Amino acid sequence: TAVTLNAEIEAKPRDFLLVKSVFAPLRVYADDVLLYEYGQAGSYPAYMNDPPTNPVLIPLPMNRETVSLRLEYQSPTQRSELSLPAMTVGTEQALFARQFQQDGFTFLFSILLIFMGVVMAVVSVSFVSKIRSGTAFLWLGLFSLSAGVWSLGECDLTALLFPYPSLLYAMAYLGLFLLTIPLLRFGLTVLQPKNRLPMQIMLWVHQASVAAVLLLQLTGQMDFIKSLYWFHFIAPLGFVTLAACLLWEHFRH
Repeated sequence: TAVTLNAEIEAKPRDFLLVKSVFAPLRVYADDVLLYEYGQAGSYPAYMNDPPTNPVLIPLPMNRETVSLRLEYQSPTQRSELSLPAMTVGTEQALFARQFQQDGFTFLFSILLIFMGVVMAVVSVSFVSKIRSGTAFLWLGLFSLSAGVWSLGECDLTALLFPYPSLLYAMAYLGLFLLTIPLLRFGLTVLQPKNRLPMQIMLWVHQASVAAVLLLQLTGQMDFIKSLYWFHFIAPLGFVTLAACLLWEHFRH
């Protein structure tokens, strides 16, 4: 389904339009002149059914105060709804400052999580051979790394600073899909539970699920955005399983 959005905006010289496309092909026209197009066939990896989400700054015409905008969207195939995020007009510096105000903490905290995860994972390798329980640091580091990669890939400020939407798409979803696996591994290593079966089953479910969604994405059968609904169920269930096992081991043993 084609969806067209028309708007009249007041623009000053050197103003930019901040617009975001959410899994939908987009063309932006100003006074019937094509300014920008995104997500057209062949412009993103062939194994993806819809283009990845992408916020972008588009320079507006400098010789007009009033600009007639026309945004032409194409509905995504993997979602039952089309999202039209709010647009913002201003100077490039002002728009970046506004985005940093909104997402700056998330961006910086994500980088910190990734740094901590890499450090813990690397440090753990040096003494895993000497202390078996040292693998706990490895799993904790990989958990921190997954959380940081997920958060960094989701952040709009990241997309403005590093315009690689397909890479950020993979980071956001794989970071989330893999998040629970190192946490459960960490729990098994640290707790050494008498009954390992509940957490082990959740590990098998998560590992099989990650393999399945990767296969579905790479063969073009189903994008990550559609597989996300399954992980909305099993990811919280993995955390609940870990918490339940922790309480059981505490009170029973």
